[in-house]
Amino acid sequence: AMSKSQQVKQLIDSVKGIEQRLQAFETNKRQLNDRIGNLEKSNARIDENVDEVMKQQRVIIERLEQQQQLLQQLLFDRPQQEAQQNAADTEHYPERDIAHPTHEHPSNPGKRLMNKVVDKDFKAALEEILNKPDVAVEIKKVKDLANDVVKAMKDKFPDVSQVKWSQLADKITSWGIDELELRTWNRSLAIRRCENSWFAKNILRIGWAQKLPRKASKKMANRLVSATAMSSLARASSPSSPIIALSLDRSSSPSSPTAEQDTWSSSSSVSSSSSSFFDDRSTTNGKRRRL
Repeated sequence: AMSKSQQVKQLIDSVKGIEQRLQAFETNKRQLNDRIGNLEKSNARIDENVDEVMKQQRVIIERLEQQQQLLQQLLFDRPQQEAQQNAADTEHYPERDIAHPTHEHPSNPGKRLMNKVVDKDFKAALEEILNKPDVAVEIKKVKDLANDVVKAMKDKFPDVSQVKWSQLADKITSWGIDELELRTWNRSLAIRRCENSWFAKNILRIGWAQKLPRKASKKMANRLVSATAMSSLARASSPSSPIIALSLDRSSSPSSPTAEQDTWSSSSSVSSSSSSFFDDRSTTNGKRRRL
């Protein structure tokens, strides 16, 4: 059996062990409280940062909404402003009092053609509009404006930039015609006086054709080959040769569809004696090519 002193010593050792464990527990508790405090501080800082970010986002959203409203207002007002400006520009448009030019049919003098517009028709119209005999400067201005409108049409309608004028939709040609008449009107060139916009329509048609890609014409190539062959035969054979007579008859026939249907012929009955203000590319062998 343990003596009383041994029992007391054992009890004292047990109490010391308990005290040590209590001290370790208190240390762990303090460390845990410190960690909890640090976490709370971090959470507080995070909350503050979140609040600041939310405030900045609200400011950004408000600015975006203001910009969106301003943009919508501009998009809404712009067509109205353009319409008002166009209305103001066109309010005092003159009457269309210059008739479409007509010309005699080359093989039927009694028949009048309205599908022909030649250089002298443009000049005559400008002479009447400006009431003066020399309009060379004004013709150049109109031509330059027409070229600008052709470029604007190709930029506005890029899908049809390689399409012939005769195949364009009415809304596209109408836009170009209205634009050219407005631009010339703003420069005191009232080509809008021309009936059914024949001046603007035809000068744009020519300018449009000149901007199309140049392609070799098989029909014209065949004509050149035929002409070369005929010249060779004429030099080597008698003028009375039936082959030559037949070829000459066909080439000089006045009923040729090309001669009758070519809307830009420069025949002596309708051509102006002065030089053309269009590019030379629009003519081939003395004839306007079809646009």
